[in-house]
Amino acid sequence: MTEKSKLLKHLIALSVALPTSLAGYHLLASSGTAGSAFAPESLKRAVQEFSLSSDYDLGELEILERDLYRVESRYVEQQRLDPEAMFQAALKRVQREVPEVIFFRKPEGDRLHVSVGSFSTVLSVEPIGNFSDLYRELVKVAHVMAGHLSDEVERPEVEYALMNGVLSTLDPHTLLLPPVAAREFEVDNTGEFGGLGIQIMMKEGRLTVELPIEGTPAFRVGLKPQDHIARIEGESTINMDLDEAVSKLRGAVGDPVNIKVMRKGFTVPRNFTIVRERIRVNPMEAELLEGNVGYIRIKSFNAKTGQDLEDELAQLHRTSDVGLRGLVLDLRMNPGGYLNQA
Repeated sequence: MTEKSKLLKHLIALSVALPTSLAGYHLLASSGTAGSAFAPESLKRAVQEFSLSSDYDLGELEILERDLYRVESRYVEQQRLDPEAMFQAALKRVQREVPEVIFFRKPEGDRLHVSVGSFSTVLSVEPIGNFSDLYRELVKVAHVMAGHLSDEVERPEVEYALMNGVLSTLDPHTLLLPPVAAREFEVDNTGEFGGLGIQIMMKEGRLTVELPIEGTPAFRVGLKPQDHIARIEGESTINMDLDEAVSKLRGAVGDPVNIKVMRKGFTVPRNFTIVRERIRVNPMEAELLEGNVGYIRIKSFNAKTGQDLEDELAQLHRTSDVGLRGLVLDLRMNPGGYLNQA
């Protein structure tokens, strides 16, 4: 038996469930598409990177077509796939995010009333039993919106809303990030970023603190998980999208930001002033415990976690007189990050 296999026999993982913020952890890492019924020829390269063309047309739903293909072919828990529920959730998400759009349809009805600004129409809805049906019916809706939405509405954002409505029926962890948010995600997981030191999310339409990172300004002033950020510099966060909130909370190191926070037990929102710092995320802590047992706390799954873990293990082996007899991996309060590193 090798030293590594001996060690694995004595590994204890604290908080063995993966953190809830590992977005999309239900998606397989492989790119196989066997068994997929929704696989148009144009999407055989769907696992490749995709960018919007200059002549983008909301009515074509190129983003949604690609990602429906990915979900049907790669989502692990197939029993969660319900095209009818996805259709309803997609409409609900758009209606919530685009004020000039209103939908009405009886549950599983064959008529959909659509209002876009001053324009109204009724669309026939055929039974939605699979992803091809889902795409077909959403294209009908998208064509109406494409032709009647005001110029102020960014068409790609409407398609992202449709797709994230679809994904909302699966689990709390799977979502489609628009390009700006995706870049922010990359920044957050490089191991260093500027800001307050909180991870935020939209929960039931409210800007919510998912986790204050230990040792950061947000942690020191007392922000807690599930706090609702009601205002940023006096501006209400109602209807504020996550990208905008992130950009307002981040800023120059040393500059303060004023927020109002509502928490269970508060009668009114309370003021917090937090001074921005360079947030350096130390992904792990390690020490050798009594009895030659190693202890490693992994604080986040950033881009270097795998290599850092190997380095810390090597250091523990060098520190130990007779080699490690066991290892404790502490994942408590880990907010997530890259799935491949996890």
